[in-house]
Amino acid sequence: MTNRELPSTRESVEFYSGDLKKLVGEILAPRYGNIWLVGGAMLGQSFLRLGLVDEIRLMIAPVILGDGLHLFVIPVPSRSGI
Repeated sequence: MTNRELPSTRESVEFYSGDLKKLVGEILAPRYGNIWLVGGAMLGQSFLRLGLVDEIRLMIAPVILGDGLHLFVIPVPSRSGI
């Protein structure tokens, strides 16, 4: 996910800039089924806001680096089984 076009240096690497629902529903899900998102707070918030997250596996690195972006700044609706 990027906010600008970038050249790909490998065949297996793709960059995308655009509508997240289209990315997941029309491009990634039909091709891969499950999608593993690795990114920061802003990217995670965008996927959560659009209801595109079924499962969260959160890794916390025990290092204090100072101020940063909060991962969950919006209320996330509760779903059974999560």
